[in-house]
Amino acid sequence: MRRRPAQGVWSPLEYTCHVRDVLRVQGERLALALVVEEPEFTPMGRDERAVADAYNEQDPAVVLAELAAAADDLAARFAALGQPELARTGVYCWPQPQVRTLLWLGRQTVHEGEHHLLDIGRAARSQAAQA
Repeated sequence: MRRRPAQGVWSPLEYTCHVRDVLRVQGERLALALVVEEPEFTPMGRDERAVADAYNEQDPAVVLAELAAAADDLAARFAALGQPELARTGVYCWPQPQVRTLLWLGRQTVHEGEHHLLDIGRAARSQAAQA
């Protein structure tokens, strides 16, 4: 879980921590957009966060539990939204600042989870091949 398959590629544990934090940050962005008109979402600092929070030193069982809780929480919060709330907007900073709806934010979050699940699988397969 902690071995990086190549230089500059995160370990499966680091990717898992990142997905957990993406879910948390998207939840913060969702909450902000529901009370502020077109807020500017600050970057999450993915690389800085991985170092500052020592992703690769975290307990995998705790990370998985936190990931599940973050996913359940965000899914419930999105499920409670109606069309007017999903149409609310914020300025999403990546890849360049652009106004996005909360519906887009939800879809982007699912995309990120799927994308990083593939990253985790590739890193795990690389480790298995090296073993």
